[in-house]
Amino acid sequence: MEFTYKVKQNTITDDDRQKHITYGIELIGSTGVSIREIPNIFLDKGIAENTVKLFNDAVLSPEHFDDAVEDAIVEIHGIF
Repeated sequence: MEFTYKVKQNTITDDDRQKHITYGIELIGSTGVSIREIPNIFLDKGIAENTVKLFNDAVLSPEHFDDAVEDAIVEIHGIF
């Protein structure tokens, strides 16, 4: 089965009622149906797009989706 990763934009509202655009990653199956989504990962669209490109170029297996997202967050924020 073939998979594709896509950036998914969301809008969230914080406690002060301020709206923020966030970006998550959606896993799309070969039929075009969304299989899984991890929302609100990034605040920067470019970083989200680069991460999705990396996942697609590497043909990331869905089994590694969670770990790859965690690794991307650690890499971006320098969390050890």
